[in-house]
Parts: sequence; structure tokens; C-alpha cells
Amino acid sequence: MTSGIIYVDDRVRTRDEILGNAQRAASGFESLGAGDGTVISLLLHNDFAFFEAMLAARQIGSYCVPLNWHNKPAELDYVLRDSAPVA
Repeated sequence: MTSGIIYVDDRVRTRDEILGNAQRAASGFESLGAGDGTVISLLLHNDFAFFEAMLAARQIGSYCVPLNWHNKPAELDYVLRDSAPVA
């Protein structure tokens, strides 16, 4: 494995690509009112976007609540009401 490269299946992203996408996501989250101590919910597959969103939330001091895309709407509703995410 080469340093600075992340693999998901047969797809590859460099460290710089991941960090750049995370920075753009952080700006987007901030524009939605996320910031230090706020909650961001993520309904994503285990893929690059999930990793980038987690990094983005960390950059701005937010907490992530990952949501399982297999959950039923009522289960998702419960978690969303309980966590009160801003994004």
C-alpha cells in the first residue's frame, strides 16, 4: 500500500483529494449553521463521502450521528428527533 492513498474497492483517492473534499464539506456544513458542539447526521454508505463528511464535521467541531441506510423511517425519525442535528 502506498502512503497517502485510500482505497475503497477498486477506487482510489489521494490524501489531498480527501482533505480537499472534507474542507468543502466543512464550509457547506457551516453555511447550514453547524459549528462547535453541534450535531450533523450522516445517511451515507461506507464510502469516501462518509469519511470526508466525518472529517469535515471534526474540522468545525461538530459531532456526527451516523444513520444506517438500512433503518426504517420510524427508526431514523427516532434518532433524528433525539439527536436534533443542525444538518
